Amino acid sequence: MDVWFLGQLGAEVMAVVSLGNLWSTVAGIAFGNGLLTAIDTLVAQSFTGANDPG
Repeated sequence: MDVWFLGQLGAEVMAVVSLGNLWSTVAGIAFGNGLLTAIDTLVAQSFTGANDPG
């Protein structure tokens, strides 16, 4: 969304879009961080755990 376009629609529309953007960014970062943390653990186990039979 373009700020100029939203500005034509009003301040309330800009506030709603800003809050939606904020929520999606925070949720995306939290999901991405959790996914990368899980993958980091699994990759480390696959490289080191497979070489240790005991």
